[in-house]
Amino acid sequence: MFLGAGLLPPTLASITKENSTVQSLPDAQKLVEQGRKFYEVEQYAQAAAIWQQAVAAFKAVAMNPDKP
Repeated sequence: MFLGAGLLPPTLASITKENSTVQSLPDAQKLVEQGRKFYEVEQYAQAAAIWQQAVAAFKAVAMNPDKP
């Protein structure tokens, strides 16, 4: 099952996100929105996983405020 048009399957999307570093506030906000979309279609586990990545992203932004 695919997340939507042009998106990766959930398992591959998770692997890709875990291997990359979110370094900006807009990226973190995109994760929040992505989690919301999962939540709206009752895919709660996926929403929670994405939101956990968003928390880590916001922390990374907070720890490095000088990065764009």
